[in-house]
Amino acid sequence: MANNFLGFPVSRAKIADMITGSAPPIEHAANHLPNGSDPVVDPGDISNDQLVQWNGTKYVGIAVPAGGLSEAQVLALFAAHSAIPNAHPHYKDPLLKYQLQPTEYFTFASGMNEAFAICFDGRYIWVGFDTSPAKVAKVDPRDGSYTSYTFEAGHNKCQGLVFDGTDIWGTLCISPGEFFKMDPADFSNTIYTMDTGENNASGICFDGSNIWVGCSVSPGKYAKVAPADGTYSIYTADAAYTYTRCLCFDGQFIWAGFYGNPPTYIRINPLTGAYTGFTLTGATADIRMMCFDGERIFACTTSEPADVARILPADGTFTLQSLDGGEDKAYGIATDGHHIFVGTSTEPGMIIKLDPADLTIMHTYTLLTGFNDPRAMVFDGTHLWAAGHGTPSILMRFAMTGGVI
Repeated sequence: MANNFLGFPVSRAKIADMITGSAPPIEHAANHLPNGSDPVVDPGDISNDQLVQWNGTKYVGIAVPAGGLSEAQVLALFAAHSAIPNAHPHYKDPLLKYQLQPTEYFTFASGMNEAFAICFDGRYIWVGFDTSPAKVAKVDPRDGSYTSYTFEAGHNKCQGLVFDGTDIWGTLCISPGEFFKMDPADFSNTIYTMDTGENNASGICFDGSNIWVGCSVSPGKYAKVAPADGTYSIYTADAAYTYTRCLCFDGQFIWAGFYGNPPTYIRINPLTGAYTGFTLTGATADIRMMCFDGERIFACTTSEPADVARILPADGTFTLQSLDGGEDKAYGIATDGHHIFVGTSTEPGMIIKLDPADLTIMHTYTLLTGFNDPRAMVFDGTHLWAAGHGTPSILMRFAMTGGVI
């Protein structure tokens, strides 16, 4: 009897020829044991939050060691996996680029207190300190080692940092406000002093062409700065928008968050400085920080518990999510492009991971006792970094693998 192929009678030999000619032959032994006795995972062998390890016969689950895995332990796991007869070629790749410990802590030296600002320049993590005089540190993300610079007396309180592709820019929260341009190679810098009344420079962002600086005054002010020479244009918001706390660029607009109960925020046209204003109804404390995940703006508030808002750039509408009890005073927020991470100003501090699609809380990670107030946060493409606002400050590095973050 003839076989049907797409409803037409076709001989079995012809079907075999069609299959053989339409795809390369499968090399069974490349990814499976030739005798079909592939290892299995039996029910109960692996539990949630365990690492998967090859025991010589099959895969089993093992507990994550306290403090996470060192690089040597990760290399050992890779070596063990590479010995499996049917290991996928991807896992035989010997290139291990990163230490995969879930959490590492780097303590700054005495006097490097009250970390408030953070940015990434493509190679180093930069941390700004809310001290008098202000300090900045350039941190090697591979091992946490750093070099630092202390400004001269009178140039105090670094509360914002951003990289423009060439230089590091920062704000100094004094009266009148100041902002600076720093050469990342040697810390050489130029400080620009704003006019009287343009006080408390704090928030900062870069729009691809200009630097934007926010002044925490009432009503709020914001400045558009030319990177070439530091000249700027200043804009003043209406009385409803007080104390500019933060700035964020979404690829088209500048967003600014303000103080208030409820707090307010604005969307700024970077060409003209004109803005459209919004109220974060339902929130009860100021918007402390914002980030952009490539699609939406996210903002966190300093309420108790903290609120997180997801804002649509097209029209400024928002969805608001309150964190759980005790997850208070969110000062830091960052994204890895897939999730939103919020840091709470608590003792000990917490890092809360949220789903950007609906703001559901996916994981709450409580830091060790003594590791408080992770208020400055940034993602470097591999790790999430959070700087604690302590004395001295502690810099925390979280791996995106390892079952923690």
